[in-house]
Amino acid sequence: MSSSDALHPEQLRMFIPAGELTSAVLTTKGPLKGDFVPGDFEPGPDFDYAGTWRRKLKASHKPADLYYDDSRYDAVATKGVTKPIQLMHSSQRTQFQTNTRQKAAGEEHWVIVDGHHRIAAAADIDPKMEIPVEYPNITPAEKRAVT
Repeated sequence: MSSSDALHPEQLRMFIPAGELTSAVLTTKGPLKGDFVPGDFEPGPDFDYAGTWRRKLKASHKPADLYYDDSRYDAVATKGVTKPIQLMHSSQRTQFQTNTRQKAAGEEHWVIVDGHHRIAAAADIDPKMEIPVEYPNITPAEKRAVT
C-alpha cells in the first residue's frame, strides 16, 4: 500500500514512489495533469523526459563531491532518500524555465525543483521506494488545482 492511499482529497502527499516521479511523458500539448516534470529538463535528440532521467542516473553513480567516495546512488541504496525533494506547482515555474518547450501550457502539474539524482537512483533501485516530498511556497489555490 502506498503512503498516499489514505490521504484526504485536500491533503498533499508527503511521500511519492520514485517510479511515479519519473513516469511523466512529454506530449505535444505539454505535461499532463498530475505529472511530475523534471525542472531541469533539457531537450535532447529524443526530446523526452526519459533522457533527462537517464542522464541523472548516470551522474548519480559518480562521487557526490570531492570529499566523499560514495556516490548518491550508493547513499540511496544503503539509506534510501532521506532529504525531501522539492516540488513546485506548474503556475510558478515560468520564472525558472529557459526553453520555450518547457513553457508549453499543458495541464496543471508538478515540477521537480530539487533531488533529480536521488529520484533517478531510487527509481533504478526500487521504483516503489517512497521519496519524501516538500512543497515550498505553495498557495491554497495551487494546492486545490492539483489535488
